[in-house]
Amino acid sequence: MPKFIDELDVVQSNTLSNQSGNTITKPASSTENLMIVETLAAGANNPANKATRFLEGAVLTITDPHNAVDSAKYPDSEFKKPTTYKRKITKVIDGTNVVVPPYKITRKSDGQKRAVPLNKFSFSITYEKSIIKPNTSGVFKKSYADIQYSNLQTFSGDVYKAKVFTKEKGSQGDYEKIGEVVLDGQNQLINNNGVTGFETIGVFHTQSIVSDGWVTSSDLSSATQGEDNIAASVLLSGSNGANTSDFTFLTSGSYGLQRNEDYMVSFDTYFFKENKTDSDGNINKKAEIEVYLTGSINSPTASEVSLGVLDDAFEGMKGRTEGRIDGVFNYFKTHNKAAVQPETKLGFRVKSGRFKLANVSLTPYFEKNFNPVSFRTLLPMPKPVKRGQRFDFYTEFYDFNNNKANFLAETSSSVVFDGAPQVLADGVDALLTGSVFLGSTEGQGIELHGGSAYMRSVGYQGFKHAIDNNNGGFLIYSGSIGSTIGATESGSAPQQYIGTGLEIVDAHGTTDKFMRFNTSGSGIFEIATDTFILGSSGSAPHAGAFISGSNGNLRISSSGFFLDTDGSINAGDGNFTVSNAGAVTLAGTITAAAGGTIGGFTVGTDKLSGGTDSDYIGLEPGVGIQLGDATFADAEFSVTNAGVLKSTAGTIGGFTIASNGLKSANDSFQVTGSTGQITGSSVLFSGGTIGGFNITDSKIESKNFTSGLKGIRISTEGNGTIEAENARIRGTLSTTTFEKESVNAVGGQLLIANSTMITGSQVGSSDTTMSVENVTGFEANEILFLKKVSGTGFSNEYVLFNSSSRASTDDNNLTGRIMVTRGYQSSVDNDSRNSGSVSETSDAAQTYEPGQVIVSTGKEDTGYIKLNANPNDVTTPYIDIVERTGSGIYDVDLKARLGDLSGISTTLVGSSPGFGLFSENVFLTGKITSTAGAIGGWTLSANDLSSGNVSFNSNTELLKLGAVTDFTKDGTDKGILIGKDGSDYEFFVGAENGNFIHWNGSSLSVAGSITITNPGDIDISDLNNDSGFTDDTAANSAQSTANTANSAASTADGKAVTAQNAANTAQAAVDVVESRVIITGNDVTVAHNSGENKGIFNAAGLTIIGNDVTGSTFTATTSSIFGASSADRTEVTDGGLKVYKSNTQVASFGSAVRVGLEASDKTALRIDSSGNLTIGTSGTQEVSIAANGSATFSGDLSAAGGTFSGQLVIGGSNTSLTTTALAGALATEISGSAKSGSIAAMGTAATGISDAASAQSAANTAQAAVDVIETRVVIDNNGLELRNNSGATLSSFRTDVQLGTTGSNERNLHIDKDVGITMFNGAHSAANRLATFGSNIDLPQGQVHIGTSGSNEPNLFLTSDGVALRQGTTSILTVEDSGDISVSGSILEKTRLFGNGVDGTIVLYHNNTDATFKASTTRVNNANGAAIINRSSATWSMAGDVYCDNLTLSATGGNTYLKTNGFRLYVKNTLALASGTIIDNPGTKGSDGVNGDLSRAGGSGGAGGAGGTLQSGSTGGAGGAGGSGNSAGGAGGGGAGGSGGHVFVAAKTINNSGIIRSLGGAGGAGGVGENV
Repeated sequence: MPKFIDELDVVQSNTLSNQSGNTITKPASSTENLMIVETLAAGANNPANKATRFLEGAVLTITDPHNAVDSAKYPDSEFKKPTTYKRKITKVIDGTNVVVPPYKITRKSDGQKRAVPLNKFSFSITYEKSIIKPNTSGVFKKSYADIQYSNLQTFSGDVYKAKVFTKEKGSQGDYEKIGEVVLDGQNQLINNNGVTGFETIGVFHTQSIVSDGWVTSSDLSSATQGEDNIAASVLLSGSNGANTSDFTFLTSGSYGLQRNEDYMVSFDTYFFKENKTDSDGNINKKAEIEVYLTGSINSPTASEVSLGVLDDAFEGMKGRTEGRIDGVFNYFKTHNKAAVQPETKLGFRVKSGRFKLANVSLTPYFEKNFNPVSFRTLLPMPKPVKRGQRFDFYTEFYDFNNNKANFLAETSSSVVFDGAPQVLADGVDALLTGSVFLGSTEGQGIELHGGSAYMRSVGYQGFKHAIDNNNGGFLIYSGSIGSTIGATESGSAPQQYIGTGLEIVDAHGTTDKFMRFNTSGSGIFEIATDTFILGSSGSAPHAGAFISGSNGNLRISSSGFFLDTDGSINAGDGNFTVSNAGAVTLAGTITAAAGGTIGGFTVGTDKLSGGTDSDYIGLEPGVGIQLGDATFADAEFSVTNAGVLKSTAGTIGGFTIASNGLKSANDSFQVTGSTGQITGSSVLFSGGTIGGFNITDSKIESKNFTSGLKGIRISTEGNGTIEAENARIRGTLSTTTFEKESVNAVGGQLLIANSTMITGSQVGSSDTTMSVENVTGFEANEILFLKKVSGTGFSNEYVLFNSSSRASTDDNNLTGRIMVTRGYQSSVDNDSRNSGSVSETSDAAQTYEPGQVIVSTGKEDTGYIKLNANPNDVTTPYIDIVERTGSGIYDVDLKARLGDLSGISTTLVGSSPGFGLFSENVFLTGKITSTAGAIGGWTLSANDLSSGNVSFNSNTELLKLGAVTDFTKDGTDKGILIGKDGSDYEFFVGAENGNFIHWNGSSLSVAGSITITNPGDIDISDLNNDSGFTDDTAANSAQSTANTANSAASTADGKAVTAQNAANTAQAAVDVVESRVIITGNDVTVAHNSGENKGIFNAAGLTIIGNDVTGSTFTATTSSIFGASSADRTEVTDGGLKVYKSNTQVASFGSAVRVGLEASDKTALRIDSSGNLTIGTSGTQEVSIAANGSATFSGDLSAAGGTFSGQLVIGGSNTSLTTTALAGALATEISGSAKSGSIAAMGTAATGISDAASAQSAANTAQAAVDVIETRVVIDNNGLELRNNSGATLSSFRTDVQLGTTGSNERNLHIDKDVGITMFNGAHSAANRLATFGSNIDLPQGQVHIGTSGSNEPNLFLTSDGVALRQGTTSILTVEDSGDISVSGSILEKTRLFGNGVDGTIVLYHNNTDATFKASTTRVNNANGAAIINRSSATWSMAGDVYCDNLTLSATGGNTYLKTNGFRLYVKNTLALASGTIIDNPGTKGSDGVNGDLSRAGGSGGAGGAGGTLQSGSTGGAGGAGGSGNSAGGAGGGGAGGSGGHVFVAAKTINNSGIIRSLGGAGGAGGVGENV
């Protein structure tokens, strides 16, 4: 913190310190909690639901605080929670936020305490403070000494406290201590007229503090006390929006200050930016306040001095529209001219915006470890002070360690005290006996008698005595006092002064005047005087109740009656009067009999009437008033008793009454009765109620209106708003912006996206902060869109969202501010996928009014929906679904468009797409209806679906694959044709001029050959010989042999393949086990190299994971293989195998097999437990194959070609298959190849048998390997074991895991789920336990050795004796269990020797400095901002202990001198002194002796070196006095120099080319002897 050293600093430093301030959101330390007050009962010191500074120190008691802790986070089973909480409130931040000590709970497991938040609790607050302003009218007063200390320069360190002593002037006794006070910087801003003299006006507890201590400069400004935003504050607001306009807030009184001293002004503030017009007429949100002083501050002449301003350049106000800043401060120095004592007023000039001020202070500035230069205190005198008594005072000063300073302060002359009024008795039990006389001389005045109770004027002896002796007096008494006062009355009780009475007598003149009252007997009350009044007087006809008399006249007044001195009477409050002339006036009810008249009106039995025909006037109770006709209904004017008025003509309030309504004079306003219409050319309703609607100057609302709940309101607020439950627009709704929650329509377009609305005040084009209705839902780098309408059209601005802040923590209040980059631009993306979804170009930043809507264009990977019906855009209308792909404005992708597709690139939709749906994927669960088009390369027409040479035609009922177009077989085309030909349904497969199969509806034609691979399976006997088959015995025999050979070969091949497969499978299993079995914890994992695909064995079973996704699980009861999700799976249970799709079983394999759904409309394959196979629905069998091999087909069996193996049975009802051509072909095939086929088959069988033998051998080898593995790796329901050749268990993986064997001296590892990991040496016992690793690490028998202990290898060695860092086996640094730290054998101190280096690196030159915390060329600060070294010329002086990292005293440009002043110098690393530099704390020189004269005085000793943290040096001795002589005196000796002070330097390394010393002061010179 800077400290000014001359007057020029005050003038030039006109900017407040840039100490940043932040809105307080949490307490200053971890030992405090922030409590948010929601509900608080009103008290003596606070209004309802509002905390004030008077609650600081109050006791907060929370009811059942343990119930307010989050039990889910801090369960009772784990934490002990105090059931009571009673703490003092440490600080009130504002009206709803107070700081209290935290509520702490204790974790049961380790006793650790932690502070936790409390939510929604009940509490009570008790306090002793009260807002009672002291007054000076009290009876009991005491004398105080008002003591002011000035010019408290420190001579030997800090003055911490002062002891004050006093005694009466001239008394012989000792001084008596009257007080002990600590010296601190006192706020000078006090109420000069206050009772205590220390009532500050800078803490605004009440409005009276503002009114009594401050003044504002204008009636247009106000200063209002409050607690919101900042506690005990004053809000400064006024008319300062115009250019150069401002107002001031100034202390009402001036404050005297000390000369040539530093002072500091500080305060806390909360600012609000408001509209301010600049010199160019522009309006911007600003807040600016100037702090200034006025008076004789820096010169004897009164002037104004600015201490600086708070504005947008100040750190705490940048980018904020409002906020709190704590600790704003600056310094100033007073002048040192003797002519005028400095005095000042403190002022604040508000140039724009509004400000709240709190904790305003003006204090003497003093550095840490130094006392203030001035101090004032009030101390009570030890006993009652006699008026005019004189007292002497002196003060002793002490440092923080209670060391007495070697100087004291005394009063130069005695002080006169006025003395306090004396109190004769104090308290309810105080007693004064006898009489007390009040008067200035004896025999006069008033006597108060405490025996027989009375008070009388001295000498008054009763009424008779006063009358008889023509004197006077007064007497008030109670009891029997006649004899006591010497009364001369005799006779009845009233004259004997018994009871209670009052007498006032003046009998000095010719007429006795008196008043006397007595309660004794029948009592008496008598007044004799010329003028009297009994009661409360007033003026008729509203006089009070009294009786008065004067000048012989009498007046009487009572409730409803008044008799005046002139004889007039007024009764009934003026309703009945009688003048002194006899005139009677009567108001009220007159009762008269029927038949009489009053003023020409006839009094009837039930009405009062007068006149006839058109002059008739009638008044009839229950009917009304009528004029113009005796019949009420025919009267031209009438008023019913219900208030209904009828008039056929005339005027009312300027309105003409017509036959059918009312109208104004110029017809600008009319009410027509026949139609009920109200018309007007200029109607103004400034307030009132119409048809249940309340009207004000700014809104119309229903009487039951509640915002957000019910009713309707039309308001001018926020640039015009309407709130209603439902609105129906029968015509056109024309608006620039339409908002319904997150739906916005702007300029013919509708955007469905996250949105919000500007609130509060106008947003300027340069503002980067916007106050909005809802700040949630936005993320950094999100692009927002604002579309503004003006007289010339629309403007489009994109802004980049940066961050946001909530205005409240209330979940129902989402308002706040968003911080954005204005006029955001990015390059245009010509990607055709945009297609107009972001068609607007970004304009420059605009100015926006409240109500402006802000719409998001989506976060990355999200987007928005746009409905565009812009009449100026020929590519509309359409609906777009848009996804944002990046942070640029045009980084979007059109995912779907419904409507006009002409705006989409022709490369995507063609040249004339028209209206339709465009998207990447379309999933439809209903119908597709289309008369034309294309889908995935398939062309649709009215009756045809085609793609290339494939087509389906519903008109011709044809399915065509290939080039074939009809069934005539008259061309060369190839393909498949199925469908209708005339009335028949046919199919054709093949080439028209080649091989084909053709079914013409009645017969099957096959062009080509039919190959039968096993002709022996054909049952020749089933063929008709007449059809061309030959019954060849030889062929039959050959065929039989071939069949046998084929069967054997087939059997051998099958066994060989099976054996080989088994061998391969076994070998693969061996390979996997050898390379993929991984044992970790309780699991055995069989893993792929990548680790993403693996199988895990544990007690639960086997889990198979692929690509880090669980694919299969195998347990003791159920094994599952999963597909894309667990809904698609294959399960193996004790009942067999089951296959599920979407959790529906589609296949099962067990004692019976089913493939397909079990449903009446779904076909499935089924094999029952007997081996019978069927295909069909749950109720039909379309195909059946029995266990004996016979098959039945309910439909036709057809084949286009290929071979048939096995037995072919031709017959049945379809005789068309037994054609002559087919029989002949079969006969030829059988007879021509039977023999050769049988020979080939036998060869094949022999080869197969050989291969089968080889395969069986390989299978046996593989099985042997599998058998070995089964004995080494054993997996059962409990887990897995690894065994050696002898069957002994090497490791087991079960609920617990055992690695290694437990033989003698064999190390093994045991993993227990409850304990952790335990290492044993042999069997599992406490004696063999080497280490346990669980919640704690326990090494009962061993040591911890980290690293290797080879030669020169660094390692860490932990034993029960301590910790050692070693080089090989040699300890370099050892921490022993005693706490000692040894480095190569030496003992280190347990604290730092050289400091922590927190003050950074410092280089001192003779005229400058380079320092980490350099404040100026003459000052070095510490890390906390306080000065620790100051320079004057080439001398640097320490102002406190220094903890630097490195310190250099440089001789560059001149030698540097550092004076330690008794403070300690710590250097964490290197202290370097250049040649010629010095570190010193010298004593001062002794003074010279006096030259020879008659005094011969010796010189005084010099002061010792300065003391700071360390003791100061000793003062030098005084010089001896000179000798005496008759005509000459010897000269006095010179005083001794003071000893050097302590110099303390602790540095790790000292490079000293200079001097470090503590130099004593030189002795003073002796005086010169001379003659006198």
